[in-house]
This record gives sequence, structure tokens and C-alpha cells, in this order.
Amino acid sequence: MNLLERIFVLIGFLSLLAGPVSAEVVLHRGNGTEPDTLDPHRAGGTWENNIIGDMFLGLTTEAVDGTAIPGAATSWTVSDDGLVYTFTLRAGALWSDGMPVTASDFVFGFRRIINPITAARYASLLFPIKNAYQINTGKLPPDQIGIRAVDPMTLEITLESPTPFLPEMLTHYTTFAIPEHTYKQHGEDWVKPGNMVSNGPYLLDEWVSNAHVKVRKNQRFYDADNVSIDTVYYYPIEDARTALKMFQSGEIDMNITTGGFPAALIDDVLAEFPGEARVYPYLGNSYLPFLISRPPFDDIRVRKAISMLIDREIINDRIVNVGNKSAYAFVPPNTNNHRAGATLDFTELSLSQRFAEARQLLTEA
Repeated sequence: MNLLERIFVLIGFLSLLAGPVSAEVVLHRGNGTEPDTLDPHRAGGTWENNIIGDMFLGLTTEAVDGTAIPGAATSWTVSDDGLVYTFTLRAGALWSDGMPVTASDFVFGFRRIINPITAARYASLLFPIKNAYQINTGKLPPDQIGIRAVDPMTLEITLESPTPFLPEMLTHYTTFAIPEHTYKQHGEDWVKPGNMVSNGPYLLDEWVSNAHVKVRKNQRFYDADNVSIDTVYYYPIEDARTALKMFQSGEIDMNITTGGFPAALIDDVLAEFPGEARVYPYLGNSYLPFLISRPPFDDIRVRKAISMLIDREIINDRIVNVGNKSAYAFVPPNTNNHRAGATLDFTELSLSQRFAEARQLLTEA
């Protein structure tokens, strides 16, 4: 089943902002767990995305409201049949080492992502691109992916079928370019501090395992003048209560994760930190998996009966009590451009009716 979960966000005002204009502005933020990697083609967690998204800029990026806007590309056109997107890259954009960002960097990146040797967790996101699925399953070589550099500043993407959400998809870190020249120099060590080169607002300064990741402002970022924070520390704080205590003591300025502070303390936290503790919607699914290869869950009647017996409203309204919505469809409500359609066939039944039907299903099974 799916649930519209909530992200609990603690935002602290930076005391440094009140200091001299010339003072370095430093942000200390909780960031969930320790990153497995900062390679955008190998990462798989939101805690990694928080850091990677600050260091790299995709063809498109996200506006404040989550919509796709120009990023490394300033504009794009779409063919009449919806199969070919042509992106114009940002003139004068540089990697943090001063080398220009070119269309060939994106071609190199896409080929690396889709190559099964890379084992990219989100390679499937690229399957709408021509030949991507065949490449990722080993049936074609990576250079057959439907992406080419028309010239240094123009990138062309050819799709298997029309994919209107392609601009939104390209905000995901799996689609980010990496600097071909740096990778060829350092190989897989290109992600280490001192080697990593990025094209976003920040560059990697240091990574102390299980302590912090530190990034500093990329002075070569095209919009560096509007980057207000000079240095960011990301701390791997998994426990929400620990994060809350660190915020209260001033050790961190903010904690942005799913479950940024304990749900049981929501009323107390909102009262103690008005305007600083915030609750935001998060599109996600929470569900129970069944091992369907073994009895009794190999019988769909058993699985359906259990689903009918789960009192979603009790869980959401009385136990969790943070605004979650009950899930009766796979796609969460408020998903942009989604037309509500298929729902569970017992959605309209009362709880007593569900219980009666569930008992019948279990009896039959």
C-alpha cells in the first residue's frame, strides 16, 4: 500500500548571517546516514542525493515548487513526434577545475550510467531513451544509446517512445554528467576529495567517514554570486532524537531527512520552535512485502484479506498522527500530472464489510 508520508524539517537561522558581511557563512546540517558513495551514477539514497545535488547540475534542475527548469542546459526543443529532444548547453559553464562543460561530458556520463558494468541503481530511469534497456541488459554496447553530441554545446536525446516527463527525469542525479577528463585521469578514484570535479554550486572538500562530508562554494559555478553559503557540513545522524538534541544545543543548524524529528514529539517541537520546525509533504509509498513463494502468502486470497484487515485510518490518524493519508492506490495523491484511476476494489467498503469479506477469503483459502 502507499502512504503520503511527511518530512519533518528543522530549520535553524544561521547566527553567522548576523555577523560581518565578510565572515564565512557555514551551515551544519543533519543528513541521515553515512553515504555509500558520492558518485552520481552509483548512489541510491536521498542522503547521498542531498550532497550530490549540491555539487552537480543536470541538464535540468528543480525550481522551488519542484518543477523542472533550465540547469546545465538553458533551453531545449522537442520534435513533432515527441521522440527527439535537443538541448542547448549553458555558454561559458565550467567544471570546478576550469575545464568547459560540454555535450561530450553528458554523452560520456549517459554511456557510463547505462553500462551494466557500472551497476547503476537507477539505470532503469533511462529506459525511455533509445536502446537503453538493451544496453543495460547486455544486448547492445553502450555507444548505441540514443544520445549524441551534435556539437560541443548541443546534446540530442532520442527516445523509444514519447516521454513528456523527460525534463523532470533529467533532474535526477543518475542523469548527471561527470567530467570525462577527470575520470580518464583517476578512474574510479575520481570521486575522492582532491580528485572530484563538479559543475554545481559546491565542490567536495573533505569526507571523514562516519563524521562528516564537507563541501565548499564552487567559485566557477555560473551563478556563484547568488550562492549565499560558503561551506556546508553534512553529518550522518540517523537517530531523530539525537538530531533534535543537537539542534537544541546549537551543534547543527538544520536536519532535513524523512523523520527529521520524532513524530511523537511533533506538537512539542512545533510549539518550542515556531517558524523553525516545519512539516512538509513527501511523495512515497509505505507497504508490507509478502514472500509469495511460500505458503500461506502464495495464495492471493490471503494477501488480499490481510490488506483488507489493515486499518489505515487508525494507523495514520491515531498512531502516527502526522498527516499521512491512507493508501488505496499505488500512486500517492498530489503527484503532478497524474490522473487518479485504479484503486483497491474494497476502497468504498466500510471496515465491518471488509472484515466480513476478509474472513470469507481466509476461509476459502
